Amino acid sequence: MAAPDDEFALKWAKEDYVREQVRRQCRAYAKLQARRRGRQERDVIVLDSDEEDEAGPSSAPPRLADLRQGYSNDSGPACQQHNESPKCTCARAHHTQAHTRSRTHQSRVAGAEAMPPLLLPASPSLSLHVAGAAASSSRRAMVAVASAASRSSSPSSFDASAFEAERLRLDAEARASMVLDWAQAEADPRAWKWKIRKRVWDVLEAESVARNPRPVHHRIPNFDGAAAAADSLGRLDVFQNAQCVKVNPDSPQKQVRFLTLSGDKKLLTPQPRLRTGFFSALESQMIPTGCIPEACTSVGAAKYGRPIGLDEVIKVDLIVIGSVAVDPSTGARLGKGEGFAELEYGMLRYMGAIDDSTMVVTTVHDKQLVDDIPVEKLLIHDVPVDIICTPTQVILTNTAIPKPQGIYWEKLSPEKLGQIRILRELKRRIEQETGTILPCGPSENLPPTAQRRRRRGR
Repeated sequence: MAAPDDEFALKWAKEDYVREQVRRQCRAYAKLQARRRGRQERDVIVLDSDEEDEAGPSSAPPRLADLRQGYSNDSGPACQQHNESPKCTCARAHHTQAHTRSRTHQSRVAGAEAMPPLLLPASPSLSLHVAGAAASSSRRAMVAVASAASRSSSPSSFDASAFEAERLRLDAEARASMVLDWAQAEADPRAWKWKIRKRVWDVLEAESVARNPRPVHHRIPNFDGAAAAADSLGRLDVFQNAQCVKVNPDSPQKQVRFLTLSGDKKLLTPQPRLRTGFFSALESQMIPTGCIPEACTSVGAAKYGRPIGLDEVIKVDLIVIGSVAVDPSTGARLGKGEGFAELEYGMLRYMGAIDDSTMVVTTVHDKQLVDDIPVEKLLIHDVPVDIICTPTQVILTNTAIPKPQGIYWEKLSPEKLGQIRILRELKRRIEQETGTILPCGPSENLPPTAQRRRRRGR
């Protein structure tokens, strides 16, 4: 049996080990925040893209409990039920995402204090002194880095013009890539989705229904009467009874976001194309008086919102989604063709934030209603809609199309995976927790937004 001094020294050393990991991750987080804002603060060095993964996709500094939980998952004690190695086969026997969430929760509760073995010096007093000094130094460093990170991410230091310029640049690149995709797909008889999209975009422009940003091609199109369609949605019981509403960040749904915040509901909105993170959560009490209209824009959501990660415990009561075309008789929907709405839906399913009963609503112009979307040609990850709101009517589709159950990795190309960091983090997490290698879809042409900057001289 170890002496009390030995046990005390061991405890300090373990705590110091964890604090050191927190300090490193906080420093990486602060560096990543500095790069996102395009500047350098004090001793924070701007990162190259290859170094970003150290900080991970989370938009908040890591917590001590999270680091402990991480070590209990990766290198903690053997499985107590099967008396096997940390990579127990009981984890590999279950591959569902529900089991993944269950194991994550169990490890966070039961394995929070598990630590990897440490070798200590023979002298208890010496090890106690060293461990205590190192822990104090780690705490000071962690507080200093966290303070710098909080300063750089505060609304007062948020560079709205730089954020908007970068967003517009990436948006232009993405739409240019979609134009190339359309040119290649136009001659392909299997490219039926693109033909319907182009027809709708052309009609909106030709009949002066389209509104800025224009042209509406290769966008979720903004339209005359978008606010009226949003107001119709706002009068629905499913909206009025919802406490948390997920709304896409596109222009025609801006009024929906305004109604959500002004109605004292929690707004969950994805960061555009999931490039810089995952979702931002906004509530009216987080926003200065008179700034709710600004918070409904992409810049405002980034400025006032609280970024959330995959570990967020949240329940979404209603999903509002943008569309290019929708079939009122079946609920079949077509987006602009990039697949981000489907990815957002799949990740919310993984988090347990939504299920099959969560209603999906879209707001569109009447000119976007079509009757030629073949249900039998839809893919397994395509999201149907339950309700359609236009400036003139509300349609209950009573859709029979099954909703996606998660992310279908076999449909996800390596290029798309490389484009979205939160997806890479989710894939790593599932593979670590299940002990399996997830499948990957076929390769595709890499859009300009997925190109990563490399260091000079390479």
